[in-house]
Amino acid sequence: MATSWASGATNGRQAMEALTRAFYERSGYDYQGDTGTNTFIPSWPSSRNRWRFSEVLDNHKRVECSDASNFVRAMAATLGLSSVGLRIEPVGSDALWTSYIQAIGPFESAMYAPPEFVRSVETDYSPEDPIFLTGPDEHGFVQIRWNMHETLEWEGCVFDPTLRLDSGPATTIPQKNLNPIFYYLNQRNLPESDWLRFVRTFDIVFGRQHRPRPLTGPNGFFAQTSPDYAQSFLARAEPVLGVTREQYRRRLLYLSDDSALRNRLGYGSSNVSFDVVQDLVLIR
Repeated sequence: MATSWASGATNGRQAMEALTRAFYERSGYDYQGDTGTNTFIPSWPSSRNRWRFSEVLDNHKRVECSDASNFVRAMAATLGLSSVGLRIEPVGSDALWTSYIQAIGPFESAMYAPPEFVRSVETDYSPEDPIFLTGPDEHGFVQIRWNMHETLEWEGCVFDPTLRLDSGPATTIPQKNLNPIFYYLNQRNLPESDWLRFVRTFDIVFGRQHRPRPLTGPNGFFAQTSPDYAQSFLARAEPVLGVTREQYRRRLLYLSDDSALRNRLGYGSSNVSFDVVQDLVLIR
């Protein structure tokens, strides 16, 4: 499989890029938060992961980020390429609040309100509770709240087979900084039925009086808009193929380039720790 996926590569970098792309596009796996197939020794920080790979192969349906990283690492090793796992954890925040990303395969996604907003309206919700869930295949790009994330590193470059980043034009629109939920809904140009489903949930949890002011557009807030307006919000998937740790951190984390706004909205620091998982032990 590794030789097939890396077919045409003439050097190590091209092979790593091909394997990362192929896992995301051709493996057939869907993302899951925790598959229970990884054991880190010692519990953490660690330099060794005992991976029960046969469970992942037998299941052939869902993978967590560590599974995806391990899979590509194992394939790379058969081609003579030595890589390490790269585990990312928040520093000064309770979670890795991501930018809008597209995880591998269809999965149930969630939308979150800014933590400070949740606290300010004094509801029974906590900041880590999703305000709105969507089913598999409904919408591709979502914000995810991770306690940690694992990818892989080869010769100082980060490759991530689990996700695609958004490099579309909406990433430069200032309004997205106001509230990730509403940026997301507008970005997707959702039909009115989805907007009504969302707003019913929002009103129950936070109250109608807390709805934000609409973004401008030919047809108002979330109703069907003109193609030209919608085009300015469309996401564009970009694979993570050999970037630096700092580049990856800045692209992965929500509002990483605006610490003051990130803190004001309750996301905490955008600092992270990088820990290397050197040894990968395959357990049947």
